[in-house]
Amino acid sequence: SGDFVDSILDAKGDTDVVMITTIFFALFFLCATQDIAVDGWALTMLSKENVGYAATCNAAGQALGNMLSFVGFLALKDHLTLGTNMKIWGALFLVSTTIVAYFKKEETCHDIPELVTAYKEMALVCKLSSVQRLCMVLLTSKIAFAATEAISLLKLQDAGMPKQHIGYMATLVGVFAVIIPGFVKDYTAGKTPFQLFTKLYVPRLCLNALMVAVIYGSPKPWPETFTFGKIVFYVGLLLISLCQTVVSTAMFVGQVGLFAKISDPRIGGTYMTLLNTVANLAFKWPLSCSYFIIDLLTSKDADGQYIVDGFYPFVVVTTGIGLYWARSSAKTINQLEQAPLSFWKVPMTSGKKTPSATNEDEGLSLLPTGP
Repeated sequence: SGDFVDSILDAKGDTDVVMITTIFFALFFLCATQDIAVDGWALTMLSKENVGYAATCNAAGQALGNMLSFVGFLALKDHLTLGTNMKIWGALFLVSTTIVAYFKKEETCHDIPELVTAYKEMALVCKLSSVQRLCMVLLTSKIAFAATEAISLLKLQDAGMPKQHIGYMATLVGVFAVIIPGFVKDYTAGKTPFQLFTKLYVPRLCLNALMVAVIYGSPKPWPETFTFGKIVFYVGLLLISLCQTVVSTAMFVGQVGLFAKISDPRIGGTYMTLLNTVANLAFKWPLSCSYFIIDLLTSKDADGQYIVDGFYPFVVVTTGIGLYWARSSAKTINQLEQAPLSFWKVPMTSGKKTPSATNEDEGLSLLPTGP
């Protein structure tokens, strides 16, 4: 697919967006399928008291992989095409997967549900009141962050900041994203890993507000040489970016720590992937809405200069929503984390019942009916 991608990008005229979307859909589908197996592997490979460390491995591994691929392509972009880069990493992907498959021996498990049975059990999982309430908490948790954290880079490029400088800064920040999970591993291995997410929620909002202020004060026009003001701007931007990375990575580790804690090991990979999918959607759907709403709020004159920049009023509104979310969801989150693990499980469809099925209604009554 690497050569095919290059041929599409090099083609004259309009780029075939549909074909590129199809290719990357297939790649993500395959990666997601393997991710299910890896999630389940982490739950069964680690002991019960250490299952929270799965979040640390997850966060550190993702951060390291993203940093290496990003830095590698950035350093070799003058010598490699996107297709060549894809082929290199695809080959490494195959080699690493083959090594794991050959050398890692696993014990035979006799308690694995069949494919149809697994889907039935996941349907029952989705019907659990505890899971539904957690999904609602997750789906509304990233509204305050999507616009600021995803569109900030575009605003910096719009202000005139070179892409290379953004890439170098992202590399430095990526190093911290790899290290941070190791410092917060003890919190995620405890009884309430998601408290790390809630306690850092408001500080993350404050850092986002600082980032918006820095973007608003970016040099106009962008200076060609490194003046004192430009150096101060870069230092401030780097410090805020580092703090954002520390906080957001710690929150991610806490989030995955909760997923690892509550997932039923029998269908752990599927259970974890379901929750991770909801968590990913929690950032993606507000981002799509942000692009649309900001575009509606923005107006420019005939010369392309901003009359009204919709980014800033939109950030004010979403920050207010974030403050309300932090206040209104605190009780619900606490109740969900304190609920016994049996209330996150469903009875096996074979007829045998897990502890969660003995008195499910009584258990779920412990959960609040409102925020």
